[in-house]
Amino acid sequence: MEEQNRNKEKNQNKEQNRKSSSGKIRKSLIIMGCMEYSLDNEVYHSL
Repeated sequence: MEEQNRNKEKNQNKEQNRKSSSGKIRKSLIIMGCMEYSLDNEVYHSL
């Protein structure tokens, strides 16, 4: 029984890690998109 519980915990941790890492990636992509957008605007205004 203990073995099963231990495996269950490991699997839950894996799921949490996967979710948090994908969330971080998504956030950084959004930030990069915003930076590119503001850079485009600056270039556009400097013309």
